[in-house]
Amino acid sequence: MSGRNDACPCGSGKKYKKCHGQEQTLDLKELTERELAVINRRFIDEGMNITHVEEMIQRDKQWFTALEAIFPPYLISDLSFESYAYIENRDVWVAFVKRELKNSHRTGVTRVLEAWLHPLWILAEVLREKDGVLEVKDEMSGIVYTIKSEANSKEGDWLFGIAFYNSDAADNRLQITKGLLFILQHRKDVMEAVYAKLSDFDNDSLRLYCSFEKLHE
Repeated sequence: MSGRNDACPCGSGKKYKKCHGQEQTLDLKELTERELAVINRRFIDEGMNITHVEEMIQRDKQWFTALEAIFPPYLISDLSFESYAYIENRDVWVAFVKRELKNSHRTGVTRVLEAWLHPLWILAEVLREKDGVLEVKDEMSGIVYTIKSEANSKEGDWLFGIAFYNSDAADNRLQITKGLLFILQHRKDVMEAVYAKLSDFDNDSLRLYCSFEKLHE
């Protein structure tokens, strides 16, 4: 087997990691993402009880009514589920993830699950982008994190949403969720509205996302 820094056996003259080794990495990444998607689905089927499911049905109706003029339907669904599962019912989510960690998973999946034990709100300013990585500073704590660079993100913009954090992660890397939102730097009023509600968060996530009504004023 070729090492990642060895010459690729195909004869291209490139290092293995820059040639056919990339295919192996991509295949592993795809397998990891598939496994994580199955685990996430299992949380709905096994981690949540009938009361949670009934609450989610009613919640979705409320959220679609409140946010349909602000966000597209698919995003409203993501925002509703993520905040319900990861923040408002954190104990249920964490207990489920701990059970999953006792099962046998590939290393990449285990690392992700360990981060999933620590969901948090993030409202952060983009400080800089380098080599596909954003360095961001949380407005609430002042902690500087890194995330994988997102399309159209610029220095001075803000990002808001739910992320997962593993204290053992290199360079303070956050795992972001599908419901991550970007606030352009010229809309500081929206950031300040979110900041004010986040400072006095009372487990009402819908109230936070309603701050984005300002974008349509």
